[in-house]
Formats: sequence, C-alpha cells, structure tokens
Amino acid sequence: MGVIDGDQRQGEATHPCIGLYIDALDSAELWGEAKIIDCDNASRRVKVHFIGFPKRYDIWTDSSRLAASGTHSVCRYGRKKRVWDGKEKLFEESKPTAKNEALTTRKRGRGRGYQPRVPKPSMKLQPKSIDQFSSVQSRANKYGVSETTTRVRKGSTEAADHLQKLSPLPGQAYLDCVSSVTSLETRQRNLEMVKQQNELLDLASLSWKEQLSEEANELTQIL
Repeated sequence: MGVIDGDQRQGEATHPCIGLYIDALDSAELWGEAKIIDCDNASRRVKVHFIGFPKRYDIWTDSSRLAASGTHSVCRYGRKKRVWDGKEKLFEESKPTAKNEALTTRKRGRGRGYQPRVPKPSMKLQPKSIDQFSSVQSRANKYGVSETTTRVRKGSTEAADHLQKLSPLPGQAYLDCVSSVTSLETRQRNLEMVKQQNELLDLASLSWKEQLSEEANELTQIL
C-alpha cells in the first residue's frame, strides 16, 4: 500500500471521505480495491490509490465509477477499519460564506421597513404648434435657404431628364450593340473571302504564265 504523506493526513481531518476503502474502476475499466487519498468538493471528484500498486497508478475519478468496498474485489490485507458502504456521502455540502450571509440577512430585513422605489414619471415630448413651424419657415426664407433648396432640386431634376434622353433603354441599347457587332463580323468575313479569292487568282495567273513561258521555250528550240 502506498505511503500517505502529511498533506493527505491533514486532508483526512477536513474531508470525511479521505481514508475510506472502496472499489474503483481504473483506466483499463477494471475493478480493484482502492483508497480515497484526496477529495475535491468543487468538481465532485476523488483521488484514489489502488492497493498493491505504485503511486503512478493513482487517478482522479468521479463517484459514478466507485462502488462499496467488497462489491467487485476482495480485500487483500485483511479487514479494513474504514470502508465505504455506498450510501455515505463522500462530499461535504458547501457552507455559505460571510458575504453571502450578509446579503441574505439584508434581503430578509427588507420585510418590515422596505419601501419600493417609486418610478419617475416618463418625460413626454409635446408637439410643436403650427405657429412655431411657420416662424422657422420664415427664418429659412429670410436667409435664402428655401430658394437654394429649390434651385438644387430643380438642377438635379433637369440633369436626370438630360441623362434619360441621352441614354436609351437598357434593352434597346443591348439590341443596338448586338446588331453593330453582327454587322462588323459579317464585313470581316466578306473581306476575308475576297482576299482568299484574290490569292487564288494570283496563283492561277502565275502558273498560267509559267506554262506559257515553257511552251515558248520549247517552240524556240524546235525552230
């Protein structure tokens, strides 16, 4: 059995479950006799040491992987003093701190003299009268704001009309572009055909001239 150091002996005084003999599953999913050597209330986990094995096999495990002593294993070194029966609580209930107690006492003390806060009346915006709007309009007219706005709107409208007159409809523009491209391709094909015909005529004329010159040479030799 592994030797328990001073920290573990000190833990036995703070955690009642430390020192209990139990049955536990190891990393290979095999049951064995073990002893609780450490406990963590926050994560609800315990550290167990398997009896007869070195400390390197000690593991942290959940309570769901524990069983009462003697359920799945046989005690190797005789009867133990402290064994877990499977019903005893392994973890301590968390105790309230001084801060939580003060908050609880403060909440309880609200029962007698506590008065809820009265909500403040929400501010409501009053609509402006027609006279106020007319005064604002008159000031704008005084400084030429209305006239400038009218001129800007008029200029933007005229520019939009001019652009609409210059640019045709999208469908019409697409058709015009397609027709122009088609006519251009047709012209290029016609020019290529004419060039090919001219080249053929040139070749025919050259061969005809060569044939005539050969016949003329033959007649000269005969004479």
